[in-house]
Amino acid sequence: MVADYPPTMIDTKLFLTAAAALLTAACTAPGAPSETAASEAALWRFTEAAPQLQAASCPEDQPFTRAEGFDITVEPLALGEADVVSLAGGYTLSGWVLASASDRFGGLSGMAVMASGTVLAVSDKGAFIWLTMEDGAPTGAAHYAKMQDEAGEPLGGKTRGDAEGLALADGVALVSFERDHRILAFDLEACGANALGVPVARVASRPAGLSRTMRENGGIEGLTLLADDTLAAVIETRDPSVPYGRLRDDGSLTVEAQIPTFEGKSGTGIEAVGDTLYTVHRDYRPGDGNHVTLSATPLLDGVPAGEPKPLLSLDPSGQSDNFEAVAAVLNAEGAVSRLYLLSDDNFSDRQRTLLFALDVNSP
Repeated sequence: MVADYPPTMIDTKLFLTAAAALLTAACTAPGAPSETAASEAALWRFTEAAPQLQAASCPEDQPFTRAEGFDITVEPLALGEADVVSLAGGYTLSGWVLASASDRFGGLSGMAVMASGTVLAVSDKGAFIWLTMEDGAPTGAAHYAKMQDEAGEPLGGKTRGDAEGLALADGVALVSFERDHRILAFDLEACGANALGVPVARVASRPAGLSRTMRENGGIEGLTLLADDTLAAVIETRDPSVPYGRLRDDGSLTVEAQIPTFEGKSGTGIEAVGDTLYTVHRDYRPGDGNHVTLSATPLLDGVPAGEPKPLLSLDPSGQSDNFEAVAAVLNAEGAVSRLYLLSDDNFSDRQRTLLFALDVNSP
């Protein structure tokens, strides 16, 4: 069970810094080649890697630091039929516009829901944002922490700090970055805002199974941990649909499937629950705006199989923006009760940070 944030200080570390250093050497490729052949390495699994990642991200001499609090404004949206292109039966939609006077808020590209209901998001300026929720709605309280690399230096600039995808388990945040294509792990539960970003993988600009090189601004947009403990990713660069792959033990990413998309949209976020993969498909059209579809696709042995079912479609004629993230809330039986969608405002006055909630109607 994932602890809420900010958590209490964890006094005991199970592994020494030496073990962390060994992991870093094993998991970090010497460089990111422009193209890779299909790897024969086994699939990477979180529970096998987690102890070493936790030890490296929060070594014994690394103090716990709480994230800094700040306020956001929350404006509820009254969403009606005119605001959506289509909404699947059995779902209801609500939402909020989020804003802040702080220049730290914005650019939210990936998210996960913590055990308490708190929404954890990553910013494309290399930061974590925690959104406090009450009864499923944002309260206006938020926390901020700048991401650090494994040496404790802030991740600055677009090249190093363009965080896009987020998966969360046992207090460890797995974050994907584009431009400098890689995945880092942060033990937020143990070290809070002081967690070091330790390398999990450095991804080639043309992963195995991809017929073209990823655009600099078209890398790994979404991450999710599957039921079998493997780490899946979607790539924004279409090839020709939405490239889907999984991480391997040698740090490589192998594209295993193409998720059928809608009207040429790119994949910008994923969330797996059981044998279902939820995907955000988005296409920005200059002079028009953002066209977005949220879909559900069956998973077979960890790979998308069959046609995606559209759950929600949005376009500029209603309430739409640059949606890039999806996260699920589960009920006591482990079934999806709510799906959150989050938009990236690119720190632009012409865009908004929207948080939508797609609720499953009770039988």
